[in-house]
Amino acid sequence: QDSDLGDPTRVWENLRSMAAKVPVEGNAEGSYLSMWSRRGLIFGAVNIVVNFGTVFVDQAYWQTALACRSPSSAVTGFVMGGLAWFSIPFAMASAMGLA
Repeated sequence: QDSDLGDPTRVWENLRSMAAKVPVEGNAEGSYLSMWSRRGLIFGAVNIVVNFGTVFVDQAYWQTALACRSPSSAVTGFVMGGLAWFSIPFAMASAMGLA
């Protein structure tokens, strides 16, 4: 194939060569594929704060919490929901980072 994006191996090689030529400031070894990124850490912190704000402001969360029969079932439900929600982006980021 003549495409620069022909297969995952070629994309990996292109990203590695670009990191050597034009490193990303703040990433581990200047890599485009790093999970250690200063900007990523800032984005994660902002995202956590915003999502906590969403939980406290959104009426649907309050209705769900009040509809539970006991506080322990509300906590269990929210924790299970959070883990289920977290698993998708974590799995995708891990797969893309290890590919």
